[in-house]
Amino acid sequence: MATRFTKIAAILFPIVWVSCASGQVSKPTKVKPTSELRSLVPKGNILRGAWHTNLTPSGETIFLYDDGEEVLQQACLAILRGGRESSLVDATYVQDFVLVSLDNSKKGLAVVSSNGEDGADAEFVIFVFSNGLYKRVFSGKTMEGQMKIVSTNPLSFTLSDAAEELDSKDNSCVWCPHRFRIKSYVWNGETFKLTKQVLTKEFIRPADPGSAFILPRPTPTANKH
Repeated sequence: MATRFTKIAAILFPIVWVSCASGQVSKPTKVKPTSELRSLVPKGNILRGAWHTNLTPSGETIFLYDDGEEVLQQACLAILRGGRESSLVDATYVQDFVLVSLDNSKKGLAVVSSNGEDGADAEFVIFVFSNGLYKRVFSGKTMEGQMKIVSTNPLSFTLSDAAEELDSKDNSCVWCPHRFRIKSYVWNGETFKLTKQVLTKEFIRPADPGSAFILPRPTPTANKH
């Protein structure tokens, strides 16, 4: 019987990506892998895809590969620019990623990954290009977490995390309803500042691991005649 996360891994990226009219939040454009890129995938691993990103003015290519194991696989999200490869995320599963604008001048790549069999533990990371390197400017580890993009320019978001220690001892399981801690962050030009933290009063059922990102709806545009 397939586990909750096995189905997600098979689909790879099941969520529907939504772009703002300004292009400030979007899914990277999938591209055909080059022979150079294919040569960087370790022997015995499977290349899952390649995507164009624009964390630098000239752009770069991110690519995802794993060892092909159905359970507890080892995956890597790497980046290729100017013939140089860098590893961004090494995890059991790389669940999803999305391009975001931190402000008018800086682009970021938000990635969610998991090191558990069922995908319940989720780490959210945001990468930027700075001083010749791809660097983490945010990292948050959660249980059954979701990142909701609230606004852009500057980028702000909330990050939810299950408060499992508050579960009833008689009714507690990984995917049971929990109270959630919800933290709010905003980009201040150098890092993400924590601005607010709340704890839900109600017990809420966790979202599916394939819905780790909640993105803005498209901005309506006037019809042209």
